[in-house]
Amino acid sequence: MITAKGMGNHIASEDSPMTKDPGMRDRADWMVYVDDPILEVMRDLRASSPAEVSDQVDYSREHVNRRMQTLYEYQLLDRPSRGLYRFTDKAAAYLDEELDANTLEKRD
Repeated sequence: MITAKGMGNHIASEDSPMTKDPGMRDRADWMVYVDDPILEVMRDLRASSPAEVSDQVDYSREHVNRRMQTLYEYQLLDRPSRGLYRFTDKAAAYLDEELDANTLEKRD
């Protein structure tokens, strides 16, 4: 299970925007705390459902589903079929700190 270092029982609200700390990725204003753990799990799984990811990140399936939809809207995940999401090259670049998420635009 992926958990936040030093976060304990999710001290940050599920919908808390992330702030930039030294050494952290360049997150966009629309991102929240759980987005990075979701993307890290998706990098390992390559393709998965919100239910499977929620088991890995210790957040509700409903919340993970909403966040995965948002990550899809901003092109960090693809959705080849309903309920299935796939990790993208843009997500890999973001996790590798090669992409500033603020440069991403919503899908049409």
